[in-house]
Amino acid sequence: ITFDVRRASTIVAPSISQNGSILSLIINEQGVDETYTYSIQGTDLLLTAGSDTDPVNSNGTKIESLAFERIGETVEIVMTLIGNEQVAPGQQSLTTKTSVGIR
Repeated sequence: ITFDVRRASTIVAPSISQNGSILSLIINEQGVDETYTYSIQGTDLLLTAGSDTDPVNSNGTKIESLAFERIGETVEIVMTLIGNEQVAPGQQSLTTKTSVGIR
């Protein structure tokens, strides 16, 4: 996600000062503007680029929650991952929070 935000020319969604579970970016690929959209479906993080939609996370992890907040030309990303393998005494969970801006 951070790689794509850094190379984006425009953040389409969320709107400035808004948050949501969808991040949509315009990225120039070989002279053509393409829309890249990150979203969550069930427990999978999906990337839609053009007409292709693919899961980003492996089958070893589930996305418990995902939120994008736009602050100007910066996006704050908060995501909670859960490992599918049981780890004593319970499931392994990790919450990450990062901010990244477009160039």
